[in-house]
Amino acid sequence: MRLTQILSLLLLSYAGFGQTTSPNQLRSDQGQPSPSERALLVPAKPASVPAVAAAEARKLLADPHTVVLDVRTPAEFATGHLQNAKNVDFRATDFAQQVARLDPKASYVLYCASGNRSGQAAALMQQKGFRKVTNAGGYNDLKAAGAK
Repeated sequence: MRLTQILSLLLLSYAGFGQTTSPNQLRSDQGQPSPSERALLVPAKPASVPAVAAAEARKLLADPHTVVLDVRTPAEFATGHLQNAKNVDFRATDFAQQVARLDPKASYVLYCASGNRSGQAAALMQQKGFRKVTNAGGYNDLKAAGAK
């Protein structure tokens, strides 16, 4: 790769800093970005979000300072939820705004139906500066483990 191509990629990356750019959005001369180009295009992953077993989650949920977030839809939340859980729908168009209103210094335990959405939501929260975020997995697993 020539120096001018590298500089061009760096400038494009800098111009789009803070924006997610798919490797498919930019192409090199050969059609696909090289591994070094991909490193410039794909943002670094945040620190991994701790996922805990339901029994461990029960301990975290017992802490009165922990904020419990149910990231399922309001319809799912209405069928049952953990005590003191706040419903912040991961699929809602205003999810980012709802998260922005939360205290980034607080400790959060997130759950959903299976642990997938709560894991994604926790990763997004970490990207926004939240440091104490735990994925507790699925609601039914938590209930089966005795979470209230």
